Amino acid sequence: MITVNQAISIIKSSLVQIKTEYINVENAISRILADNVKAKIDSPPFNMSAMDGYAIKIGKKLNQTKFKVIHEVFAGDGKSLKITSNQAIRVFTGSRVPLGTNRIVMQENCKVINNNEIVASINKNDELFIRKKAQDFKKGSIILQKKHQVTARDIGLLITSGVKKILVYKKPNIAVIATGNELINIDKKINKGQIYASSLYMLKELINCFDANCNKLLIIKDSELSIKKSIANLKNIDLIITTGGVSVGKKDLVKKCLEDLGMKTKFWKVRVKPGKPILFGLLNNIPIFGLPGNPVSSYVCFIIFITEAIKKLLPSDISYIKKSKAYSLRKFVNNSQRETYYRGKFYKKKNSKYVDIFDNQDSSLMKNLSLANCLIKIPAKKTYYKSDSLEILELKNCI
Repeated sequence: MITVNQAISIIKSSLVQIKTEYINVENAISRILADNVKAKIDSPPFNMSAMDGYAIKIGKKLNQTKFKVIHEVFAGDGKSLKITSNQAIRVFTGSRVPLGTNRIVMQENCKVINNNEIVASINKNDELFIRKKAQDFKKGSIILQKKHQVTARDIGLLITSGVKKILVYKKPNIAVIATGNELINIDKKINKGQIYASSLYMLKELINCFDANCNKLLIIKDSELSIKKSIANLKNIDLIITTGGVSVGKKDLVKKCLEDLGMKTKFWKVRVKPGKPILFGLLNNIPIFGLPGNPVSSYVCFIIFITEAIKKLLPSDISYIKKSKAYSLRKFVNNSQRETYYRGKFYKKKNSKYVDIFDNQDSSLMKNLSLANCLIKIPAKKTYYKSDSLEILELKNCI
């Protein structure tokens, strides 16, 4: 068996990043940029009033208080107006600032007299209330970096900058196949000897959390014909995940079926707990993971191994799984020869993190997995004492 680090290295070296595509910015939420994005226009595109008030031109001494109002400009007007030192132009928030303006006086600080004159109260410490052209960013400047994940705020920025299309990485299309005569869909009535295919739907949502597409969900029987036919019929898929049937039992047929179809096995079995029977290979250059059938094993293998594959296919600067350190609340012994990932809960107290490892770690216990907010990584044959520092993998809400 190989180690976890060796397995991850093999996964990374076996995959290439996915292709790119241009999309409209209004459809870009959560997409990963495949190139830097440059502004198409200045922002603001002109000197703009930040207030409703009066545009004036005034000297440094600020001793002039009376101005003749010669015009008014609304937001959206394309007029090019100019003022001199004894004039004012009524302006509104977002309107173009007339040429020669060096200050906007808020309307609250102006008194209108004779309908076309104002007396302005001006203080040297007042803001100028002029948003200068290109104050936010200049045309041609980089506004978003490659590998950045687009947010709702970014979409506002992109549209402000005049960008209509952006180059992004395509989302990987992933198929998930659960094998087992005992498995049924959630919409079916459960009978004796049957269980719901929880791993199938858990993996689907994990895929969505990692910004990929789960394009295919299948439950198939433990038969070579069903397994081979289902996998051979998959189209336009970038990664395949199977659960169940990868160990050494009589009904563990997945590895043989995949190799019969032409899969080149990269590794089978890793010194990890849970998840030892994990399988990885390439079928017509499509990466395939065969995960154990127990849901906790499937979950741990996804977090440790499949996330690395998705990050290679869809490169980004996102840290989906945060690694940190936490102090153990009690003595803990890992007697296994395998690197083990335990479920537990961490919490913060006085700027430090503490973690409690759950007592029951059976790989079929979904309630414990649901209660956990971290996985605790314990090396093989390792003993930790109370207050020792442990490495934890913090699990975000959707993960």
